[in-house]
Amino acid sequence: MKLIEKIYNYISRIGIRGKLLISCILIFAIPIGTLGFKSFTNVKQTTINEYINNTKTEMKQLNIYLEKNIEMCERISQIVMNDSDFIEFISSSEDITLEQFLDFKENVLKKMENILYINMDINRLRFYYSNSKLSEVWPILY
Repeated sequence: MKLIEKIYNYISRIGIRGKLLISCILIFAIPIGTLGFKSFTNVKQTTINEYINNTKTEMKQLNIYLEKNIEMCERISQIVMNDSDFIEFISSSEDITLEQFLDFKENVLKKMENILYINMDINRLRFYYSNSKLSEVWPILY
């Protein structure tokens, strides 16, 4: 109650200009300030929501891209694993003749290289060859 009496006494002591100024502040400044604050809050929330939606969209696109690449790698690995000439050559532990090696290089290895050239997303195709009788073969196909 004392606060209201103090405010009433203060207002009754000031002149007409001061009363007009206080009424203008109450009529214009407070609603404009409130409207500005609400507008700022709405813009901020809209910006946050747009950022979240854009991030979700990008994540969905990355997920689709990764799934596509995983499927492609699985298909390529199946192609390689289904190539009987390739599997036979790298799994053999016998002596390999020069003709067999050249045949492998000209036919089977060329097919593997073509897989790399056709699919630009594949950086390299690796296979390991451990045959103690043929130490001159590179163990990695790039």
